[in-house]
Amino acid sequence: SARVMIRSVEPLGTTPAIKQVFDLGQAELGSGLDVASTPSSVAVGFIRAGDLRIKRFDIGGDNSVAPIPLQTIAWNDVNTPQMAARGKRLVVAYSDAGKVRVKTSGDLGQTFGSLRTLANTGGVKNPSVPWSIDVSGNRLVATVGVYSKAAGKVTPVRMTSSTFGQKWSKRTFGNVGA
Repeated sequence: SARVMIRSVEPLGTTPAIKQVFDLGQAELGSGLDVASTPSSVAVGFIRAGDLRIKRFDIGGDNSVAPIPLQTIAWNDVNTPQMAARGKRLVVAYSDAGKVRVKTSGDLGQTFGSLRTLANTGGVKNPSVPWSIDVSGNRLVATVGVYSKAAGKVTPVRMTSSTFGQKWSKRTFGNVGA
């Protein structure tokens, strides 16, 4: 059984205002787990039976923590979730049968928009994988390991969107840096 501790950040040597442990139930921790938070919300993405589950928690002004029911947002052969949150926006990238997919939410994960594919190469045995994702307003930036069957390796690619995930552009790192 997997657990998550939600703890507020306080000055060294002081007692945290929030320190609670919550049971997530069964989880395939070898398949990845990620956490994204804002001052009023925490989201935990993890894998159970090959499906991507999101467990959310609302943080009240009185430091109360309210768990929100578990939600499944992707099914079968899913792993390596990467998440980011800012304001009311939550972004989740993951490997789905070796392809990198992204879902976006404008309400901190209550609902998710349409699925977008960032890397369409790779498979279950040789997957493309998300390494990171970040959000600032409508801008999203992801670093993706794109598998090339011809080269037999994964190459890092920087993916960006200025439309909150509706359209994406990509650039290999090469000699131009990040």
